Amino acid sequence: MSALSISHYFPFPRVRISRQWVPPDAKKAYLEANPNKRFRPICHLYGKPANRIHSQERRWVRDLDFGPARVWIRCQYRKIICSHCQQIPLEELDLFDPYLRVTKRLTRYVFEPAKGVRKGVR
Repeated sequence: MSALSISHYFPFPRVRISRQWVPPDAKKAYLEANPNKRFRPICHLYGKPANRIHSQERRWVRDLDFGPARVWIRCQYRKIICSHCQQIPLEELDLFDPYLRVTKRLTRYVFEPAKGVRKGVR
């Protein structure tokens, strides 16, 4: 296990990196992320703060590679009871879009160059 911390490269304000581990072969890196308790959960559908938590779940999401290591984040997230939209959506963490298995920044990294190619720009 490495003593070097890579958590500084994951500046997601609504998420707190609580644990990291990198196997000796360094082909994969794993992080554990939890919602930052300093922030009230926000409905990803309506964008307003929620007052109540419905349940908590965990999911593995893939992030950008860190050198030769593939990065996987085990993210805890909360389902909330939104009084504005009357639904039980996921909270907005700024880390991943609801129901996707990749981070927002990995999505941008993959799809932004494709937008330029489609428009005829390189």
